[in-house]
Amino acid sequence: MYEKFAQWISEHKEFAQAVAKLLLDPDGASFPTTKTAAVDEPTQIFLKYRAEYLDQGREFLVAVAGAEVGREARQELLVASEADAHLFHNAAVLWLEDNPGTVIKNVLDYEECLKALWFDEVLRAGTARAKTMSNREKALRLYCFGADRDTPLPMGDNGLAAARLLSHVSLGKVIARDRTRFHDDGAIRVHPGFWGLFLFSPVNKSHRGNFRVEQDSAEERWLNELPALAIEPKLVHDAPRGQFQVYERVPRPFLDTALTPPGVFLHRSRAHGRDDFLVRVAGTDRGTRKVMVTCTKGVGLQPDCLPRDIAVRVSGVKEFTSAFEKATTTNLPFTYPVAGQNEGDSSWRNMGFCLVRGDDSDEIATVDFAHFRELYEKAAEHRLRDSVGGFVEPFVCVELNCLPHNVERMPEVAAAVEKKGISWPAQVVTVSDRETSLRLTKQGTDQDYDYRAPALELLEWERVYAGSAFPAKLQEVIHKDVEDLISTMTTAIERLIPKEEARSWVDALPAKRALLERRALLAARVISSALASWTVFVENGLASDTYTGSFSGRNFNSGPRDSNEWGPFSRGSVRSDHQAPAGEGKYCGHVDLGNLAETLGMPGSRVFAAVGLTQGTSVPSLRAVEKSDGSDEDFNTLRDLDLLWTESALYRLAIELGQFFRQAKVKLDEIAQTRAKEVWGTDLPIDEQVVVQFRAALESLGKAAAETEGRQPTPVLPLFYDLLPKKV
Repeated sequence: MYEKFAQWISEHKEFAQAVAKLLLDPDGASFPTTKTAAVDEPTQIFLKYRAEYLDQGREFLVAVAGAEVGREARQELLVASEADAHLFHNAAVLWLEDNPGTVIKNVLDYEECLKALWFDEVLRAGTARAKTMSNREKALRLYCFGADRDTPLPMGDNGLAAARLLSHVSLGKVIARDRTRFHDDGAIRVHPGFWGLFLFSPVNKSHRGNFRVEQDSAEERWLNELPALAIEPKLVHDAPRGQFQVYERVPRPFLDTALTPPGVFLHRSRAHGRDDFLVRVAGTDRGTRKVMVTCTKGVGLQPDCLPRDIAVRVSGVKEFTSAFEKATTTNLPFTYPVAGQNEGDSSWRNMGFCLVRGDDSDEIATVDFAHFRELYEKAAEHRLRDSVGGFVEPFVCVELNCLPHNVERMPEVAAAVEKKGISWPAQVVTVSDRETSLRLTKQGTDQDYDYRAPALELLEWERVYAGSAFPAKLQEVIHKDVEDLISTMTTAIERLIPKEEARSWVDALPAKRALLERRALLAARVISSALASWTVFVENGLASDTYTGSFSGRNFNSGPRDSNEWGPFSRGSVRSDHQAPAGEGKYCGHVDLGNLAETLGMPGSRVFAAVGLTQGTSVPSLRAVEKSDGSDEDFNTLRDLDLLWTESALYRLAIELGQFFRQAKVKLDEIAQTRAKEVWGTDLPIDEQVVVQFRAALESLGKAAAETEGRQPTPVLPLFYDLLPKKV
């Protein structure tokens, strides 16, 4: 059935090429209309063929949504259109937008047909295809589809309005699409974006998809498990007693087959408004289990497009929080409509910041998409690819439709689009088997990306970093360190505490030792990944940001995130207080150095805090324990065998990394003095020689660190020498 559409593309190659250019241009109209000024050649070509293209859209819509068309034929058309960057799906949506309210006889609602195709894939991913759906799957269908039925309604049916009010999936236009490694087996089809749909997060707490928990179900076991994890109840469970919700607040342990059956699961990052997660779990035993994590970045728009009664322009967490407490007539998840129903006191979750285009936003969806694509490809080809599996693949960028049922629900948004010439809200979706809603920052604030449950966090970090490469020698060093700790602490325990208590302590040793080694090896993997990821940037002449970079604790998990400002290393950094630049230096490269010193170095290593190896900035000394009388802080801190100590290799590594990045900053400062004018700001000219000289300086620093002869204690950083940038 798709052959005639494919033939149209081959006969209109000029048009297809023009569309591809328009969609990825952040400064122009993605789909020009008759009102659009034809200022460039792609726009002129689009407008020349626009009427013919929309006619193709109507034909495609009828071919997909005809009342007599079977599911397999619909699927074949959509899958083929997806492979062609949704060219005809987009034409169908544009035709609908140009012809609002038009009803074609014997044709079903196009949006509902796509939802049905999508949810069929959701059921295939679970266990319900051959038997009755579980209560969770029924609630998931209602949450996303908006109705307790399997069949789409006809165009213009009176029941469509009610379904759309309940649905958290809506029709979208696809701005960008990449084929990912998850296309090969069809796993990616469980995400609405594959079908050209836009996925909403909840509007408020009542929009979570509550359902009654069945006896002996995974949900019942998970709810029974939660008290042992000591998670704050309000962070997990909003549903009434005996119920749970399909949109979960923290993820389950995805590798635990008893708690997480095969299927599709939704949750979000606890602290941040731009991250929603749809996870596909496959495999009925741990050995064959596969996890695919899609992350939706951006479900709303920039602050100055919010309704006037909320804010004209807001900045900072407190202002956002205040805005969420006020009512609005907007009835979609871009602001909260009911006071007191916000998802978290400092959550930015439904503002999104993603636009396809805009006049003053640094969060342009197509730019994010292009940057993720560039770095994923560079990392895949890099010499350190075994250590940098955390770069995510961009999958799809979807812009919300502007059909009447959305325009009417968001009058302020529609006015802002018309007045400012920006796009409708857009979202970028990435995919990876190693993505997570965790981030490394763990400071005890509402902006932490954590679960407030160390045991659950450890399981998730281990899932993410399983198989990630790190220096082999370090495992031996860590093992020896733990042996030294246990020997010293056993002697002290037997000397300082009653025999019965000491015996209990010794009995608990195997479990405590295993947990400590798990955390230590995990920290080694995270440090290796961060260093290798930074090296991919530097060796490609790139830095992550002009202000708060992707190597800060709040922007790093399995790899660097927050891609909107990735670019040349020697761009000028943004002044944070109009007195000094971010990262304490002139270039964007300085920003990453400052972030890495905080993330990996001591004091205050974000890595160690995230995996539970430090609490605060104080680190106990094992040598002090040898002289302890049992009342000192060192002995009482280390007796639980769960924290780092100053003599350990990992602690020394953090000290050495802090020194390394401070020395690297000095080297970059010296280069800046010879290469650039004494000015701050983003108007610095790009100077490729800056990164060439910096890489040479880094190699010298690395070689100096590798000279270990006669140095006591033996430095640890040399084990990581291969992960550091090398000269050109």
